[in-house]
Amino acid sequence: MQNAELIKTIIISKKQKGKKWEKLEKFIQDFSDDCFHRTMPGKVKWNTTSGNETDYQRKIFESKTRLMPEKSTVEWYDLELPVTFSGSGRRDCIDLIGKVGDQFLLCELKHMKTSQGDNPVYAMYEALKYYYCILKNHPKMDKLRTVHHEGKDCKKFKWGDFASKPIIMVVANKNYWDCWLAKGKGTRYSDMLKSEIAKMEEIGIDVRFYKTGNIDEIANREVELTPVI
Repeated sequence: MQNAELIKTIIISKKQKGKKWEKLEKFIQDFSDDCFHRTMPGKVKWNTTSGNETDYQRKIFESKTRLMPEKSTVEWYDLELPVTFSGSGRRDCIDLIGKVGDQFLLCELKHMKTSQGDNPVYAMYEALKYYYCILKNHPKMDKLRTVHHEGKDCKKFKWGDFASKPIIMVVANKNYWDCWLAKGKGTRYSDMLKSEIAKMEEIGIDVRFYKTGNIDEIANREVELTPVI
């Protein structure tokens, strides 16, 4: 199992400018595992047709997903799950959790429809934030036995399994990666992601970045996750 304090140090030491980075750093600095509020995820609205990130998330969860280039089948367990204890209606949630082979997956999704959204480096650190919360909170979440959805292909699991060296994934649609890895800034971000992956490998954290087609290209409930780095 990873050391939560190591993850905390990694996030705080990043020191990037911008309100979202400042908010992320403050969240980690102020985090307290003494906080306890009985929590459970909200009801999932299926059959969305908005074409936004929520729609993207649902389509991936309901799809037959393969991890490329190995063509390994991904088994999704659940989605949109709170990883903090709070009475707030808006809590920090991990987008997707699942398993491929004997490795558990924590997945942060990004979707670009018209605006570019968060850059992929921030997306990775956002996923690390959720991982940190799981490391700190998984004993209480497992004890509650309410931090999961029922039915609709959702599977029961133990949060402790996701605290034991999971694959940290950032998955985004083609438009998103075309934007962030486009000519002009593509080399810069590609190099940054490679540097982050190497840095995480040194401390035993497996971080990966994947691309899917756009929503209208996800056909026949099948999705391929193709490495971008």
